Amino acid sequence: MSTLEISGIAKSFGATPVLSDLALRVADGCLAAVLGPSGCGKTTLLRLVAGFERADAGSIEVGGRTLAGPGRHLPPERRGVGVVPQEGALFPHLPVAWNVAFGVRGRGKEERAAEMLRLVGLEGYGPRMPHELSGGQQQRVALARALAPEPALVLLDEPFNALDPGLRAALRQEVREVLRVAGVTALLVTHDQEEALSTADVVALMRGGRVVQSGPPRDVYEHPYDAGLAEYLGETVVLPGTLENGSVWCALGRLDPGRHVDRTGGRGRVVLRPERIVLDPGQGVPAQVKAVTFAGHDTVVQLAVEEDGTEIHARSHGYPPPEVGSTVNVRVAGEVSFFPGPPEETRSGQDRVRDVRTR
Repeated sequence: MSTLEISGIAKSFGATPVLSDLALRVADGCLAAVLGPSGCGKTTLLRLVAGFERADAGSIEVGGRTLAGPGRHLPPERRGVGVVPQEGALFPHLPVAWNVAFGVRGRGKEERAAEMLRLVGLEGYGPRMPHELSGGQQQRVALARALAPEPALVLLDEPFNALDPGLRAALRQEVREVLRVAGVTALLVTHDQEEALSTADVVALMRGGRVVQSGPPRDVYEHPYDAGLAEYLGETVVLPGTLENGSVWCALGRLDPGRHVDRTGGRGRVVLRPERIVLDPGQGVPAQVKAVTFAGHDTVVQLAVEEDGTEIHARSHGYPPPEVGSTVNVRVAGEVSFFPGPPEETRSGQDRVRDVRTR
């Protein structure tokens, strides 16, 4: 078993606190993505787990073995933790096979290196030099090197940042499959929302030096803890509304807040994803089409609700798209999020997620 348990972790640099009472659990064999904006402390967290930094308080355990805690700090080489850094960081003067076998102890280094290269789809690449490989191949070699010593945990530090978008999407799925086959627990640090949501089993959202929400990707995307996290995770439509008798009322009519909200009633903000707004000729609220923008896999439709002029935008997959100036009916498919309290001035998701408010 290699469950990762982080509890009560705190870390400051000088007088500046970076992490405060941080807690996170990653089950055996799962890939967890730690997601947050620059400066939230996610890289510091990774360095603490790897042993490159010493925690001021709290504990870190892997498989029931304490790596860090009161009076205890195992050095990196004794932790059984593999690290895949940004841009691979391979030894340029060593062949690929020697890179992979670098951390393997005892006999059988060549066999283990060959096994790991087969696992990452690079069988036969052992004699090559790192400069003869593409960026994606170098990252796969870095993953093979991290897995070769059979670590209890693998840490991935934004490993796809330097790659082209198309290659990045393909490689992260390959890496996900390699980790699944290897059966290893992994922690991915990233600031890329799509990467976290599409790759991980669990997404942990950081803000102000703490994990403020964690869970399966679909849960954190569809049921964020607050409006700031909702906006950070993707596009949102935010409307003033009222919760009354278990339903939310706003410019788009009567909506279902689902089971994840406080149903005490009152005014607040309705938050939903633009892909939940459906252009439906048969039912819904009339709205005028103000603008249509082609976005490749879908179309962004800017709308104004006819009753009160409320402006919203929808992501439509329908063809052909509606014409500018036409009137369409819009409805909301599925649940929405509702956050009670007085409506705030509009701010970007980046600004909201920097707030230090937590649960």
